[in-house]
Amino acid sequence: MSPTSSVNSSALLVPPVVYAGPTISDAAVRKLLPEAEVKPPIRRGDLYRDRTLRHSVFLIIDGVFRQHEALPVREVVDVLQDDGLVFGASSLGALRAAECWPAGMRGIGSIYRMFRRGILESDEEVAVSFVPGLPRFSSIPLINIRFALKQAIRRHRLTQPQVDRLLECARDTYYADRNWAHLLREAEVPDRNGRLEEWLGSCDLKRKDAQTALRRLATHLARSPEACMRPRASRSPFVPTESHRERPYAALHAGPTAEVMGSLAGYLLASGRHRSVLTRPIELHRYSTEFESVVREIWADLSENNELDAAVFRWRAISAAEREAARLGLTLRRSDLEHAELEIIRSHGHASWQDLEAALKGLPGLLDLTTAHRTSLAWAKRLRASLFS
Repeated sequence: MSPTSSVNSSALLVPPVVYAGPTISDAAVRKLLPEAEVKPPIRRGDLYRDRTLRHSVFLIIDGVFRQHEALPVREVVDVLQDDGLVFGASSLGALRAAECWPAGMRGIGSIYRMFRRGILESDEEVAVSFVPGLPRFSSIPLINIRFALKQAIRRHRLTQPQVDRLLECARDTYYADRNWAHLLREAEVPDRNGRLEEWLGSCDLKRKDAQTALRRLATHLARSPEACMRPRASRSPFVPTESHRERPYAALHAGPTAEVMGSLAGYLLASGRHRSVLTRPIELHRYSTEFESVVREIWADLSENNELDAAVFRWRAISAAEREAARLGLTLRRSDLEHAELEIIRSHGHASWQDLEAALKGLPGLLDLTTAHRTSLAWAKRLRASLFS
């Protein structure tokens, strides 16, 4: 039997589960891994459910993003500790694998490696909007745009100025609205016969990584079919995270205060995360002139779209990490500052720190806040590197 051939179906009494959606079709999954039970993009509770149903091997490709039901890290860790095998690639799977590899999750592919090394840091890189069953209506993830433009330069299909304009347009376009027709039009790149758009669309790094992961999993199961029959380590039912872990750590025990609300708003605007977590845009110049109004708008938006607790926890985690790094006597490295700077300018949608400074030049209070956040974020990254090196 070749490594990628069908595994003896009698050995796989409980088939591997593949969570896939816009990245790769069900038919393509079954072609590479015929035994797979293909399920829609993963969301909170799916791993618990399927491990309870005695599945042992899981490949996460696609998952829901930016909703309250997104797959939490804790759920992955619980299933790994229950002797499940969890692989991740391409999209949410690559992101979770980069976060959970210390616990035993196995990442596959280029996108996973970029998340693992800190080259990619935001779910914005792989986020798409899609209509189930209608892939032609899906948007294009930013990582595929970067990959396609790199290939276009290598093959001399685009000039460097054209690539720069396309990438700038992609960063400035809301993730759900990214498509090649729009980007080519906005960047004023000619494509009279549509062939350039078609070629760029064929450069799909997410699908390539998904195919690699499926082939590698097929090889693994051909050699070790018993992996699909790993018994649970515990007979106890899984308990959802929010019922026993998150509730005691509510973001705001005593309710919001003016100081907390103002500091959180400042963090979101300085970090650039307001662009991804708020449903309504905030004009930065209002931070100095309409501070209280902006703070109330941000707070209301976060409350309405269920992002408040996550924003507060992230803000406080960065502050706590900075204090812990100081307590441990760590030394801040140039690479920590560079990684922090890169994350901030990407979140703001700029190409460089100089461009961001120029954009905030007339907003001295916000510029100072952004510079201070860069240092705090760098310390947080330094602590993380020391813990997981």
